[in-house]
Amino acid sequence: MRYVSLAMLLVMPFAAQAGQVLVNGDFESGVLTPWYNANDLCSGCLWSATNLDARTGTYSATVDGNRELEQDFAAVLNSDITEVSFWAHFPVSSQFLASGLEVDFFYSDSTTSNTVVTALSTDWEHFDVTSALATGKSLVGLAIYGNSGLSVAVDDASIVTGTSTAPEPSSLALFAGGFMALATGLRRRAR
Repeated sequence: MRYVSLAMLLVMPFAAQAGQVLVNGDFESGVLTPWYNANDLCSGCLWSATNLDARTGTYSATVDGNRELEQDFAAVLNSDITEVSFWAHFPVSSQFLASGLEVDFFYSDSTTSNTVVTALSTDWEHFDVTSALATGKSLVGLAIYGNSGLSVAVDDASIVTGTSTAPEPSSLALFAGGFMALATGLRRRAR
């Protein structure tokens, strides 16, 4: 029995929990908070949480124009981040397709980087921007810009850290088999 307990202690470090950095990424609170409107490039347009166009649930964040929607948070090492993504919808005619949304990353060293994602349809589209993170930095904020002259809705924004680091089942089986052989040998030696 003590060998089983020891085996459990050895395997426990392999199990890490996934975490969600963003708060209210699905806007289901019905308000933007802790998101906020920043950098007004549209002379007064505002992001708001509305129930007019949600991908999941009831609410999404929407804006008509080029304004930044931002959320700040405690520093997270970029190397710990496994996904930065969101869903966006341009609910207008195809004349606006190929319109871009700028995504800004704010780092603890007061630098910023960005990437642009492009809409390919008038349906909800998933944008994974994880690969645009700067290496060797810590993320402290994320922002999504609207686009001049066009409505956009954003929903289900996510920054995920620390996904499970458990080994593959075959590796775990090999580890367990080796441990059992070791335990059997120790038990025989003790007799």
